[in-house]
Amino acid sequence: MYMYMYIYIYIYFSVLLTKSMQRLYFLVERCYNLREPVLLVGETGGGKTTVCQLLSACLQLKLHTLNCHQYTETSDFIGVSFLILCLLIILVRT
Repeated sequence: MYMYMYIYIYIYFSVLLTKSMQRLYFLVERCYNLREPVLLVGETGGGKTTVCQLLSACLQLKLHTLNCHQYTETSDFIGVSFLILCLLIILVRT
């Protein structure tokens, strides 16, 4: 089954999956199927985004990406208004 999937990816997306890309794809897909969170960290150009794009295309799902850096904060993920609401709730309870 996986061989057909790799042929499908190569033909429709013009991406050649190396052994490391195949392994990364397999692991991310397994985590998705098990509903486990995934944090991909690595060098620029390592294929992290590409693997996620391929998986979302194969599963026909919409993909939202967020590029993080050393100064990324929680508010970048959930928004500032949510943090202010949480702060107000904490202040009201005390």
